[in-house]
Parts: sequence; structure tokens; C-alpha cells
Amino acid sequence: MEPWDFGKISWLRRNPYDLIPGLRDLAKASGIKLGPSPNDTEIQMLFDVWGSERAFVENVPVVAAALKLDGMAVPDQAVLDLLMITETLYELAIRSARGKHKGSFSHKRFTVVVPTGTANWTKRRVHHLLAYYLGENFGIDCVFALASERLCTLDTEVNNQLVKALSGNLGRPPTEAELLSTYLAAADFNHELIVGGSVEEQVAKLVAVHPDITKSEVLVVTNANATYVPLAVRRFIKQVDPAFDRTRTQFWFTQDDFELARTPEEAADTDNYQRPLTVFSGLVRLVNELYQLRA
Repeated sequence: MEPWDFGKISWLRRNPYDLIPGLRDLAKASGIKLGPSPNDTEIQMLFDVWGSERAFVENVPVVAAALKLDGMAVPDQAVLDLLMITETLYELAIRSARGKHKGSFSHKRFTVVVPTGTANWTKRRVHHLLAYYLGENFGIDCVFALASERLCTLDTEVNNQLVKALSGNLGRPPTEAELLSTYLAAADFNHELIVGGSVEEQVAKLVAVHPDITKSEVLVVTNANATYVPLAVRRFIKQVDPAFDRTRTQFWFTQDDFELARTPEEAADTDNYQRPLTVFSGLVRLVNELYQLRA
């Protein structure tokens, strides 16, 4: 993480444009001139240019058009380097919105929340949770799996090994919920599945069924290019209970790292590489969540 400390410092009440290195230059390369700090109009403009579809692969055409790629799957070296400078594809050790934790987690017990994503993202989130659980030796009181009933039919999902296996067993593609539950069970995590149409709806259901979660220490697991996800979960919990994570640190998150594709061949290998043009969709969502991260 040197020399930048994006993964260490507090993100509360920070200017996202200054907090994410390289962001202004990426916006400029996409034809956007950002002002001194975000506002609702500029964030909507970023969504318009970098895509607002939930599945990032569906935003690729608008990003490619903004970058004037003329059919190329990978931008030039300067843009690739800027994407890496943002550090959003790097691993984030367990941290809070206030910064990186100092010391051991061996004395802590967490309520773990695993939001689903596309098939490969879901797999990585569960594997990351398992690796941290074994490595950090913290306790887990319960695991909540947040998911929707969306069928796993994206082009980045159909070749996922578990998707193919479940499709054969079910006679149809699995839902996000079925896929996440299967991955967690395979990793020996007992869990409760919370199903809803959006993350906001899922969190609302979770807090309604388990109101004590707002008194717990919560750990959300995500993956590279989805740094915004735990911040959204935190925001939705605080909508129900504004006191959550206000006077003491109750909210923690962590993400894995992932290699950025730098050739068309690597961009086609979504098991092992992050498609460059999908990083923009993660960035605009992170800007939005950092903008809303007030306290």
C-alpha cells in the first residue's frame, strides 16, 4: 500500500475525489471534468458515463464509448496504470470506516455478513472469509448470507464450475441465493439466508428479524472492485439504527485482491483477472458511498 494509505486511514468525512488516487485522471480520460468535491449532479454524471447497471459487465459498452476504445477490450497502458493506482483492486485487511485495526482480532467475535455478487465474486468472498477466519483466529457468532433470486446467467457466470454443477442438478441455472448458500456450506459455515431484491431490502429484512445485530460487531466480506459493498451495508443498517457504529467501532470489512487484465486474452479469463472496463462501475459506486459516509 505504500506510499498511499487508502487501506489504513479513516474514510469518514473525506472528499472521495481526494481519497481515491487517480480518480480525477480516470474521469478526465472519460471526458468528465470533476469539481473540487462531489455533489449529487456530478455523481449522477459519473453513473451516466461509467454505468449504473447492477451487473458490471453490462456497463462495459458505455465505459468503452467514453474512453473511445473503438472495439478494444483493454484500454491503453496509462489508463490501466491509473486503475491500479486507485488501490481498489488490492487486498484490504480487516478494517473499519475509521481506519485499519491495530492489534490482534483473536479476542473478537463477529456477526459475519456475506453479500452475494456475480458467481466468481461470490466464490471469492467465501474463500476470503475462510482464509481470514483461519488466519486471524477470530470468533464467529453467526453468518448471514444476503442474496437475491436472480438467476446466474451472465456470460461471466455460465462457465463457473459450481454454476454448471448446480444447473445440472436443478435443471436450470441456480439463483444467487442458492449459489452463495452452497459455497458457504462447502466451506463449513453454518449460515442463515436472507433473500431480497436489493442489498437495501436484504439488510432491512436482516435487521427486522435480528434487531440485536445493531448492538453487535459486524464483519462484512467482499472482493476487489466491490469496496463499496460493505459501506452500503453499513449505511443501510444505520438507516434503521442511526446509533450503530457511531460512538464505538462496530463495523468492520475486508476484501481480497485481484489481478487486473492487461491483454484481451486476460480480459477473457474472468476466473483469474479483473476486466479493466468493469473497474469503473466499482469506482463510481465507491465514490457514491464515500460521499454518503458522514459519521
